[in-house]
Amino acid sequence: MEPPANTEPDLPVDASRPGTLTRTRVGLAIGAAVALVAGAVAVVMLAGDDEPDTIATAEVTVADTVDSAPASTAPEVTVAENPAAETSNDATGVQVNVLDGSAVPGAVAGDGGALEYAEWIVPWGDGFLAGSTVFPPQPLPAELPDDVVALFPQEVTDLFGGELPATIDEATQMLSEAGLLDEVADVLSNHPEASEAIYGIPVTEPPTVEARFTTDGSTWEPVELTLPAGTTYLQNVAAVDDRLVVAFEPTDARGIPGTTGTFTVASTTDLSTWTTQEVTVPGPSVELPAGIQRTVNTQGLVANENGWALTAFESINVDPLVLLRQAGLADPELPSDGGFGSGFDDTGIEVQIDTADGLRTDRYTWEELGIAPEVAAVLQESGYSSTVWASPWDGPAAPSESAAPFGSLLATSAGFVQWGDGIAFSPDGRVWTQRTLPDSVAYVSGAFAFDDGVIVLTSGAEDATLDVYRIDATGSAAELLEIPGLPAVGQPGFIGPGSSRSAIVIDAASPVLPTDPLVVEVDGYRLTIRQPSGIFELSDVATGETIVTQDLSRIEPEDESSFEFGMDGVTVSDPETGEVIVVIPSDLMEAAQEELYGGFDGGEYAPDSWLLASVDGERFVVDDLDDGDGLEGPLVAVANDERALVQIGNRWISYDLS
Repeated sequence: MEPPANTEPDLPVDASRPGTLTRTRVGLAIGAAVALVAGAVAVVMLAGDDEPDTIATAEVTVADTVDSAPASTAPEVTVAENPAAETSNDATGVQVNVLDGSAVPGAVAGDGGALEYAEWIVPWGDGFLAGSTVFPPQPLPAELPDDVVALFPQEVTDLFGGELPATIDEATQMLSEAGLLDEVADVLSNHPEASEAIYGIPVTEPPTVEARFTTDGSTWEPVELTLPAGTTYLQNVAAVDDRLVVAFEPTDARGIPGTTGTFTVASTTDLSTWTTQEVTVPGPSVELPAGIQRTVNTQGLVANENGWALTAFESINVDPLVLLRQAGLADPELPSDGGFGSGFDDTGIEVQIDTADGLRTDRYTWEELGIAPEVAAVLQESGYSSTVWASPWDGPAAPSESAAPFGSLLATSAGFVQWGDGIAFSPDGRVWTQRTLPDSVAYVSGAFAFDDGVIVLTSGAEDATLDVYRIDATGSAAELLEIPGLPAVGQPGFIGPGSSRSAIVIDAASPVLPTDPLVVEVDGYRLTIRQPSGIFELSDVATGETIVTQDLSRIEPEDESSFEFGMDGVTVSDPETGEVIVVIPSDLMEAAQEELYGGFDGGEYAPDSWLLASVDGERFVVDDLDDGDGLEGPLVAVANDERALVQIGNRWISYDLS
């Protein structure tokens, strides 16, 4: 089995090879500062409609076994009028039934027809349909040039005996068994010509999709799956009833997906005949020149019996090397393979080059590059944006008409729920309404849907305290749940594919982070960034007086911030007058980051994965998954109306949820 589309090649690829991602050095320290906040994103919940926050206060008997749990009896709930403001993470909520759902081992990857990698898995019929992409092997050239061969240690040359194997996979296996893979990786990283010689033979065969069906993870049957026209692999997959739904971006003439400004949603009930919708995402009103490229990518496809919804992400990217060459400004020292840092703002682009004398920064205005003012204006207004698109099965697709919080989507029996910076509900994916969660909730860290509602996992602003709420299919009537046996702290380690139905994996082992704040001093001012709360504070070094403080983890996109991030650094302004107080240069930010993280090895971190699953929101399976030593491979969880199926490493496990 070949690795799935989102895995890296076995042989390390030089990061500066043409066609691979270039490293972006500009804004590194700024991004690190923002990442400090993102690690503990906590946005104030917005009041949506007039429904009060509610937390149930009733008690429900905990069942020791499946048989003792009433299958259809709902708990009697007494609702307090509005206790949300008095609620904390220590509050006792509705106690729910925990089933005695011990794990039933299934197949090991490769046995019984089981997939080695499940890139996607969805409920299907009375079981589960799973699939992965099989890529044809990357061929090796018959021989390498003598100057390239001379770059490798003699042990590598001796290993192959003057004759290369047919594929890179075979060569990787031989090098790994001989303990020489690291040496080869070093050569490829430091010599692009060697990497180009090895990876230069194109793969002419397209990838294929391998699909399997199972009821319990033990026995797997091959399934004939014909792909819809326009794609060679599946990336967004969901299922509802007997309908399989996929979304993908068509490729341009160069074979690059996402650059046409369109995406396709296709559905089938027989796995061979597809009904398709091609959706065009409106773009800039001006034509973008070579070197400036717009991309549209889709994520988070979900579906219910009425239709589908997904999130379309749009961005505009600048290739400075193309722009500089077009303008005749490409510096001889500028690496032709893209191995340089770059960024752009409203005035032009910035390029950073590693030279013998150190790092050099060059700036070019849009006028120097021959970029028209109207194109520069588009770049100034552009950003990484997202829009929810939705469609009924028998109607046209359209973008959302009202704003929804940035986050992940779930399909429910009543419509669609979006979670992340709060909870929002839409009956059709177009008109969204914010829902109110208790004041104690800092942000929603995970969620999954069950038959008549959604289970919401929340985290505190200052720690990883784990609270679980049950809301109905419209995102309303939040009830705090008390689930015996569930870890007190944790973050979702994996959000299930498709509709994330009925199951989620939680990682109860929080990574170790530096406890000290990030501190930068310049021109008599001190910038302090505290984590995980996300508080930015500017103070006077001489007096210690706090001048500006702001919790950027709780700021909304439409709100004005006293801290602005750009290529030059962090600009701090007076919140009353808007006048600039000080600019913290990006090189000082980077130095502070290095001081804070340079000697920090992250501590010893080992995942502690737990399964939380429920088909009715009243009876739950909670299990401490056996992560094993040095877990390698995927961690996948999904459920249907009867059982949860988990892939952990190379093992499949099932749980009875009935």
